[in-house]
Amino acid sequence: MPNTSPVNDREEITRWMLDPARGAHVNVFPVAAATKDSLGETLTDYVALKRAGAVAFSDDGKQSCKTQSCARC
Repeated sequence: MPNTSPVNDREEITRWMLDPARGAHVNVFPVAAATKDSLGETLTDYVALKRAGAVAFSDDGKQSCKTQSCARC
């Protein structure tokens, strides 16, 4: 879930999570934030995050679309 610090809202963070050099001993399936900083105001770049390896999008129980422009998407 994107309740990490930093929030997984950029492709660089998703790639870092999946980087073998981190030495993770488990399979990682990144869930990216639906909105920047999970604040519900600006959508993240879903296409770029998916290309980087995100498997899903969520704002972890927070309201995802607080603005009119976000709600239209």
